[in-house]
Amino acid sequence: MHGKNITLSPVLEQLLLHYAGLSSPVNAQSRAVKLLSAQVKTISDEYLAGDSSFKGDLFRSRALRRAYSCYYLPVNLVKLLPVLDELFTHPDIKGFTEPHVSILDLGCGPGTFLLGVLEYLAAHQNLLSPDIQKIDLWGIDQVDENVTTAKKIISRYLAVQKFPSSSTWQLHFRAGSIMTAGFPHPLIPQGTQYDLIIAGNVFTEIDQESFSVLAPILEKLLSPHGTLILIDPGTRASSRRLIQLRDMLLEHTALTLYAPCLERGLCPSLDNPRDWCHQKLSWSPPAIVHVIDRHIGFTKEKGIPYSYFTFRNDGKALIHPTCDFPREKVWRVVSYQIRHKGEERLFVCNGKERKLLRRLTKNISDSNQDFSDALRGDSVAMDGMVRKEAFLDITRDSIFRILKR
Repeated sequence: MHGKNITLSPVLEQLLLHYAGLSSPVNAQSRAVKLLSAQVKTISDEYLAGDSSFKGDLFRSRALRRAYSCYYLPVNLVKLLPVLDELFTHPDIKGFTEPHVSILDLGCGPGTFLLGVLEYLAAHQNLLSPDIQKIDLWGIDQVDENVTTAKKIISRYLAVQKFPSSSTWQLHFRAGSIMTAGFPHPLIPQGTQYDLIIAGNVFTEIDQESFSVLAPILEKLLSPHGTLILIDPGTRASSRRLIQLRDMLLEHTALTLYAPCLERGLCPSLDNPRDWCHQKLSWSPPAIVHVIDRHIGFTKEKGIPYSYFTFRNDGKALIHPTCDFPREKVWRVVSYQIRHKGEERLFVCNGKERKLLRRLTKNISDSNQDFSDALRGDSVAMDGMVRKEAFLDITRDSIFRILKR
């Protein structure tokens, strides 16, 4: 899921244009598009200014909701796709198989990550068992207008997108805060559990005391084989904050870390205040995002940074039994290729250590040829590196193999 082939489905792209009052093909010079671009810039400026009061006002304004849904909704939605891909390519996670499936989007906004799940399932319908009778989609948000918008867009999506006819989709949206302490939660019927919970751009702004109260509630809301995904923008500040929330979930619950970390431990990126752990997603954005980027000078089409953590309620982890290498030889790529004349470098992490690798051009061999193709996020097997003062050196005899992309 690293490549430029990540796109929105034509169904979703058309729905978002329709919601914004635009038609296809997009007229880049129309007054409506120029106004929409200016509204996207307003949203960006207010978020960068750190004005927390604006975030509620943003979704109460119909014009700004339209701008957000047309631009930021797809930009945020696609972050979920490689995370789901990483989850469902595990050999023991077969998709949704129970007769009754429940999915919850916390802080759902205009339905961003529920639409992400639907986009993924539309492209991977083998994950929907023929035994499924009902799929409940839940969205909780503090802003009434978000709940209304999400229900409208998702209802239209389900009416147009092709899914197996054997399943019934039911929508449940609630206006309120998940921060309300207690279990059962007042917004959720007693006994309800979810197979998948997604919280995007939600928790990094709450204080640690509130999150320590909320963490056990999230655990109780997960089904026995449920998955919890936290996604954030991928800035240095939000990424380092998300690591703190990861540690609190591991401390206050029995949930286990599925990905991206290969080990539970103190994150090595915290050792250096300039470092932070994040991914960068390449994609082919819809035409309206291209146009808005050109109008206001943004570069979303060049890639989208994000940070995430995936937790499981059944102990499954990203490194699974089919891996041919012992656990201590498996690492994850956490940087881009750093190329200089005569050599290539990149950083890898095993959850406890972050190491810089170097391979001289003269040392390229069959056993390490994958090094040139390694991308941020790849799981790799390494053996036979030579320790130098500032890096691990890859010799002609060293093994460097990409296990999972």
